[in-house]
Parts: sequence; C-alpha cells; structure tokens
Amino acid sequence: MDGTAVTIVGIGQGVSPEFQLPTGGGQLTVSICASNQVIPFVTLYDAADTKLAIVVEPESDLKGLVGGSYYVDVATNPSCIWTIKIVPD
Repeated sequence: MDGTAVTIVGIGQGVSPEFQLPTGGGQLTVSICASNQVIPFVTLYDAADTKLAIVVEPESDLKGLVGGSYYVDVATNPSCIWTIKIVPD
C-alpha cells in the first residue's frame, strides 16, 4: 500500500491476499501481460465473497464501495506477470 492506493503484483492465475479499501469509489488499473499482450481477467470480491466487479479493460471505475476488506481473483496464462493498482477517490 502507498497511502490509500493498493498495488498487487503476481504471476499467472490466483487469488490475492485481502486488502483494505475505504468507502466510495476509485480507479482500478490492470497491466497488460508482456508474454501475450492480453489483459488478465480480474474479479473483485469483498470479504464476504460477494462479486463486485469483473474487469476486462486496462482501466475501470469502481463505485459504491462500502469500505473494508477486499481481494481479487486473477485468471490469465501461467507466464503472465501482472500488476493491479487501485486508487481510491
């Protein structure tokens, strides 16, 4: 975390550790995989496992966050190194 911004880095598919986001909205940015020039498929969940957003674009607006714990589930090819950054409003 950098202030309230969250940066998550990984390789291949998987689930992130939980992270905290404040109430409100924000901007979610996903890097493009260098190995195949495709964006990973990212799903944002809250701590109760409620699916809040499916991200298939490099940038996405998040709205209506209630604050608390969240995590992402990333689906991509095994050689993809990806970065997700979430910057709250």
